[in-house]
Amino acid sequence: MADQGLYPNNQAVPRVLIVDDFDTNLILLNRLVKQLGMQPIAANGGREALELFKQHRPDLVITDVCMQDLDGIELTRQIKVLSGDQFVPVILATASNEEKLLEDSLDVGWDAFIHRPFSLNLMKGKIHSMLRFAHMHQTTQQLIEAREREEQLAEQLFSNAVEQANVNDPRLTFYKKPAATFSGDVLLSARRLDGELFFLLGDFTGHGLTTTVGALPLSETFRAMVNKGYDAHHILDQINRKLRKLLPVNMFLALAMVAISSDGQLVRVWNAGLPDVLLLRTDGAVEHIPSENPPLGILESVQHFTAFSTTLEEGDRLLLCSDGVIEARDLAGELFGEGRLLACFTPDQDSLTQCLQDSLQSFTSGEAQGDDISMIEFQAAPATDLMPTGFCPISQSSAEALPGSWRWSLELEGPDLASANPVAQAMGFLLETEGRSERWDPVFTILTELYVNALDHGVLGLDSALKHSAEGFMQYFQQREARLQNLTTGSVQLNLKLTRLSDDHHRLDIRVIDSGEGFNVKKVLQQQAQQQEHSQLMGRGIKLVSSLCSSVEYFDQGNGVHVVYEAV
Repeated sequence: MADQGLYPNNQAVPRVLIVDDFDTNLILLNRLVKQLGMQPIAANGGREALELFKQHRPDLVITDVCMQDLDGIELTRQIKVLSGDQFVPVILATASNEEKLLEDSLDVGWDAFIHRPFSLNLMKGKIHSMLRFAHMHQTTQQLIEAREREEQLAEQLFSNAVEQANVNDPRLTFYKKPAATFSGDVLLSARRLDGELFFLLGDFTGHGLTTTVGALPLSETFRAMVNKGYDAHHILDQINRKLRKLLPVNMFLALAMVAISSDGQLVRVWNAGLPDVLLLRTDGAVEHIPSENPPLGILESVQHFTAFSTTLEEGDRLLLCSDGVIEARDLAGELFGEGRLLACFTPDQDSLTQCLQDSLQSFTSGEAQGDDISMIEFQAAPATDLMPTGFCPISQSSAEALPGSWRWSLELEGPDLASANPVAQAMGFLLETEGRSERWDPVFTILTELYVNALDHGVLGLDSALKHSAEGFMQYFQQREARLQNLTTGSVQLNLKLTRLSDDHHRLDIRVIDSGEGFNVKKVLQQQAQQQEHSQLMGRGIKLVSSLCSSVEYFDQGNGVHVVYEAV
């Protein structure tokens, strides 16, 4: 009897297809197969054998080589095609001793070769070994399929944990096509309380399961820092510190991160090791934003990282892509390259990512994907709906304060102004004390505008008039970075006082004082009132704060401001 545990499908009676146009050989092999406890299926030629193979799906094929209608070599080739992913071993039996016959038949996929005349014991050994090999192949395939299913499930759960919390913004389009089950590329987005939008494309070294070691800490750090109100530079610094601590020495993260102002007009881009970030203007001009910073996880600090800053007009489009796009290859080994990528950059293009998907599919048709392919497209458009809503300032109340009021203050001096983030610290204390609630969301915007004005104009002495144009805006940020790096003097004080007027009514007094020379408050407010009907890149902060607060008052020649926010 056949050994049931060693054959494909654990069949009690394995089926063996015997092919020979000489009856004596058929009778001999039929008897041998029956002696082994297996079921023989006889065919007098190659074409009959193909039909019997389709009908019975045997576990093993023994075929003569020289047959008149269809020789054993071509029969083997067609059987291997019909078998698909299933492994069906084929034993070639022939009286020929020509070495050239063996050489010519190697590529058809036969699995064993035996010369006639052969001993019955040798054929028995061939049959047993081939069926055992087929059984091991099937077991291995089942294990591989089970592992692939587990990997797919793990990847789905992992992707949900990493990317499911991305902010839903109609201006953003994400596309990712992994080269393996697990992708080394990470696409993240989050929105700060003041409406500023952050998104990034990260590409870890290599691809596959090992690259996921940094994806979870990257996403957790990114979202936590954005939610706490930190600016882009602090976010990058914290991500770098985390990855440098966790990643092996031969692994790093190439990354491009973008910060878009809440009104969608201002953009800053940090490129650290990715291909050029591309900006398509509505007039068809394409601006390249190259990598000017090393990947994350290598240096101890990102203090000297530089950013590209400019303004956007409605319809402008920004594209981030991993190197898997330009390094995709066709069947001849040619790279997709930047030229084919730029061919999609025309003003009439509805979607850059869709155009690139179609172009890549056409270019690489039939070639295995060598690296992860990822893209993020941002289309500039108004985002007024992203500003704090549902808040209407009310007049200051003279109601008697209830118990539970508190004060919080912080003063930063000199170099600390370049590294600390007092807004995030203030918001952290407020939310920890009062609990997270939508009614506190506008406070982040108020604190940010007041602190940035105090630092930029009071301490650093920057001129807002520079922000009248895109070129001036870039010059403004260049001056800001240079002055922050050389800052040794100056200070900013931030003071908060919360008064409970009722269970549902809280008054928050905010005072910000800087060490600057101040400004002519009356003159500046008159100029802004005259410019109210024009789209300006400067002067928006005071108007925004005024719309959110019940009162705004400047003192000490303009280097101090006191605002009142009432949460109801």
